[in-house]
Order: sequence, then C-alpha cells, then structure tokens
Amino acid sequence: MHTSAGASSPAAAGDASNPGGWTGTSRDVASLREWLDANGVDANAFGVNGAKSLADLAIEVERGETTLALDDVTNAPRRDVRVLRLLVTDEAKRQGQVLVEARQEWESGRVRYRNTPLSEKLLGNEDWRDAVRRAVDEELGGAIDATQFSLKVDESSVRRTEVDRESLSYPGLSSR
Repeated sequence: MHTSAGASSPAAAGDASNPGGWTGTSRDVASLREWLDANGVDANAFGVNGAKSLADLAIEVERGETTLALDDVTNAPRRDVRVLRLLVTDEAKRQGQVLVEARQEWESGRVRYRNTPLSEKLLGNEDWRDAVRRAVDEELGGAIDATQFSLKVDESSVRRTEVDRESLSYPGLSSR
C-alpha cells in the first residue's frame, strides 16, 4: 500500500486572533444553536435530509476536529476543519488505481455516498503524518489485514490547500 497525503489549512477559531467563535462542549448544544441563530445560520436545517445534526457539530468541536469562528471579512460563522486526503494505492498489484470510499454508513442508518479518495479530519493541532495511520485504521478498519501491508507515504506529493465552500454536512454554514 502506498499513500500520498495532503492536508488543508489549520483551523483558526478559538484563538485570540479570531474572537467571537463558539468553543463549547457537546453538552452545550443549546448555546451552539443560540450562537448560530444570532449570527444568521438556521440550525433547523441540521439533522434533516442527510445533514449532520447540531449535536454532531458540537461533538466535532469538542473532539478538536472542527472549530467555529466568525470570518474576518464577512463576520459570518465559519466551520474550520483540517482534512487529510489520502490517495491509497497498491503499486505492486494495482498500479495506477486509487482506493475510493464509496459511501459512509452511520449506526443511525444514515448513508452518504462519497466516491472520493480516503479522507479524515485531523484532531486539533495533529500533524498530518500522525493522522495517516489513524485515518487508514479508522476508515478501512477490518476491511484490511494490517499485518499484510506496509504503509509508505510519498512526502513529495504533499499539498496544502485551502477551500472555502458551504458545508456539505451543515447547510447554511460556510466551511474552510
């Protein structure tokens, strides 16, 4: 198994240079709703039609996967998340082919079709190198025998990108 990795930019909320972000815990869902509402995001769109719930967002913040900030320019709420995207290949047997995550399935029965290379949110200030093995273990789990492969990272392929868009998981909330 061969892996190429790239990580998006670091999250900015919760530090002194970005005041006004929400930094509560998963027990503070009501205050998260108030913060979103006060800043023009309709939290009622969360948790319906395949979107993640308000509680899911609070848990992401608590785990350090996501930070919530007010954008420096627009002053609108923004979800900052650092994502590790991995191009996983088996150059010995399937040269040129990349492993693609077909879908995500949750215990609740929710399914999201992905058809994208493997990706995983980085935790807090986690270095992408530390997250590679965790990402492979979490995303592939029992689908592979960890004793039967070696993980090599092509560090020359690492690219850092920053993307601003509306969150696919939380409608009405912009993400970076």
